[in-house]
Amino acid sequence: PVFKSQYGFSLEIDAIDAAYTLGDLEARKKEIRTRLQQEGVFEHNPRLPPPWDYRLVLVVAPQDAAGLGDFRKEAERLSRFGVCRFVYAHSRFQGEGAAREIVAAARAALAELTLGSQAQAVTDIAGSAAVEVEVPTGPDAMVIIRGGGAVNDLAWLDDYELARFICDQTIPVLTGIGHARDNTLADEVAHLRFDTPSKVIAGIEQHALRRAQEARTAWETIHVASSRIARDMQSTLERQDAQIRTEARDHLARARQDSTAALHAVSMSARQQVHDAASASLGWVTQVHTAAARDLAIARQQVPGLLSEVRFQSLARLGEGRGAASLAYRTVLDGANTRTRAALQASDDALQRVTERATGQIRQA
Repeated sequence: PVFKSQYGFSLEIDAIDAAYTLGDLEARKKEIRTRLQQEGVFEHNPRLPPPWDYRLVLVVAPQDAAGLGDFRKEAERLSRFGVCRFVYAHSRFQGEGAAREIVAAARAALAELTLGSQAQAVTDIAGSAAVEVEVPTGPDAMVIIRGGGAVNDLAWLDDYELARFICDQTIPVLTGIGHARDNTLADEVAHLRFDTPSKVIAGIEQHALRRAQEARTAWETIHVASSRIARDMQSTLERQDAQIRTEARDHLARARQDSTAALHAVSMSARQQVHDAASASLGWVTQVHTAAARDLAIARQQVPGLLSEVRFQSLARLGEGRGAASLAYRTVLDGANTRTRAALQASDDALQRVTERATGQIRQA
């Protein structure tokens, strides 16, 4: 104690045992940490792969947080240039039930963003017949920032429901509570922990800048590689074109030589065939003349005998014809005589009957 004549006795505090004042809070924090570790989710969010790029970010913060203004200033600059879009959900960060309000506000915002992104994706794809529009089906990351305030107020964030909500997220969660030395359970289970909200947006900016630099480097690499490939292809095409032209000229020259030789061979073969045909024709004509002369000589030798035989056979057949004609004449004559006698006899008989009939009629008269 200190005594002063003006104020009397007073007490001056020169040290505070934090373990004594925050013992229950630390014990509760340790209990929640152990429970999450036993459930196997404590390191789930830190192990998630970082987003390739930030296109849509959900920000959960108090309505009038001290660091929210600095965060929004840089965030609006990124949004204005189309780098990233930020959506804000507000909640209390201290007081009884603050953790539950943070979880409820974050869940409602996530549901609305996911549903809105899906509807936007359907609209964009339906309105474009040739280009597929890739729209995220939800935010790429969630940011939880507070910014400023008393250290004792951090205890409201050491809540199992809030920590488990962060662990269960499938997107990275970034925290910027606003204290460099003191960590909350939300910081421990988050994907990345920053001291202040300004450092959170700076980290997002650096990530976007790094991706832009990587994209530019990749584009330059592609440009250089494509230019080299184009030059190589041009050289290859020119070389192949020259080779094709040379081979074509060689083939054409060989074809001309081959065609000249073939034409000469055809001409010689045709002449030989004509000569052979002429020789064969002369031989055939000689053979025909010889055969004709031989046949004519044989015919001349055989004609007299054949004429005598024809004359003899003609006379013989003439004699046979005369005999047959005489026999036929006698046969016809005999037949005529017979028929004449029969006719005379019939006439006599008919006359006799007429006479007898007339005589009978006269007698009856």
